[in-house]
Amino acid sequence: MAANGPRRVSNFGDEFSPLALSELTGSRVRWRSARRASVYGIGSLLETYQANGGQARVFGSGLRTGRVADAPLRAESFLAVRGVLTRSALGLPEDTPLGDPGVVVAELGLGDVRRGSAPVFLPHFGVLATREGARTVAALRANGYEVALPNTEPLEIARRLAGAPFVATTSLHGLVFANALGVPATLVSMPDVRGAEPRFKYDDYLSALGDTADRVELELVSDAGRALAFAETLEEAAARLRKESLRVAENLRAAARAL
Repeated sequence: MAANGPRRVSNFGDEFSPLALSELTGSRVRWRSARRASVYGIGSLLETYQANGGQARVFGSGLRTGRVADAPLRAESFLAVRGVLTRSALGLPEDTPLGDPGVVVAELGLGDVRRGSAPVFLPHFGVLATREGARTVAALRANGYEVALPNTEPLEIARRLAGAPFVATTSLHGLVFANALGVPATLVSMPDVRGAEPRFKYDDYLSALGDTADRVELELVSDAGRALAFAETLEEAAARLRKESLRVAENLRAAARAL
């Protein structure tokens, strides 16, 4: 099976796509360029998919902004999409399966997970491309956070999140992984940092879990003490989102039989 995704480790969420598809299908998955891929998997890839003629099959991809190109789509090519918002925007049948394949991370063998006492901050890679973002990340580290970089290998990211008492993130797949692993987590807004990702993709992912994307101001969890206190308020939600992630993973496993 040939799937779209980056060749080198640059964004752990995208890099997880071959692992997720291998887990769900039992097949070997190898990388192909966007034009040559037979499957589009994890990521906000559907704008690219439409630009390339929409010939591959889609399994769990989503739109980034909700804007849809004025081009015909073959509904039979969409075996699953990330969430309700993408399904609605594309006009797909209501029985099109939903879910981000990243939810299967909890079903993979992670090996030894080191339990930590420090909260973890996982930024979207765009945060690190700005001076303001780099300064904020440095401040969080100084205030007791461990920082997980988004160019880290995906299973190592999963191990670090699984062992954390709390995850603050601006990364979609930071949230996906934490939810699937049952770790208290929240999206944070960084008003001093330019280039925030569109809310659409976060709400799209969470719609498959019956939730919405509530961001908190980073200031509310800006040091380890505040973060750990906030984590206590999320324990019930973390358990619920883990259960929903398992449900979505099971639905995707059934849909993957068509791959």
